[in-house]
Amino acid sequence: MTYTTVYMGIISEKIYDALSNQKNVFLVGPTDSGKTRYVENELIPFLEGKKLQAVYFKDSDHVSDVAKEIIIIVDEVETLLDKSFLENQHKEELPYYSPEYLEKVRKWHDKLRDLSAPGVFIITRNDKVAINYLVNNVKTTDWRTPVECIFFERSPD
Repeated sequence: MTYTTVYMGIISEKIYDALSNQKNVFLVGPTDSGKTRYVENELIPFLEGKKLQAVYFKDSDHVSDVAKEIIIIVDEVETLLDKSFLENQHKEELPYYSPEYLEKVRKWHDKLRDLSAPGVFIITRNDKVAINYLVNNVKTTDWRTPVECIFFERSPD
C-alpha cells in the first residue's frame, strides 16, 4: 500500500464522516494537485461503496435540480468567506475580485442555498497561507450551512 492510497483513504473517511453528520465539505487545495481526479476516481466510488449516491458537477453553473436530494460534488466553487483576508494578502491586486465575478459567485451561492443534502465543494487556493486560513477559520458555507474544510495536497507518490 502506497502513501497515496493511505492519504486518499484518510481524506475519503473524513469527507464521509462530515457528510454523515450533515456537514458540507470544502476540499481546498492548489491548482493541479489532483483534486478533480481524486473526486472522480476515488471519492465517488468510495461514497457509493458506503451507499451514498453522489453526482459530480464541473462547476456551480451546471448544478441541476436533480441534485437537491443527493450528495453533490461541485468543482470550481468559490467562497467569499476569506475575501478580506485575500485582499489584505494581495493589496497590489485590488480589487481582488471583479464586480462581474462577485455577481457570478453570488448567483452560484443562491443556487447552492437551495440544496437539501450536504455536498463536497472543491475550492482552489494556491497559497498555503490562504489554504490554512480557510481550513482553520471557516465553519459555515457562504450560504450558511455547516462546513468542514479539508486541505488537499498533491501526494509525494
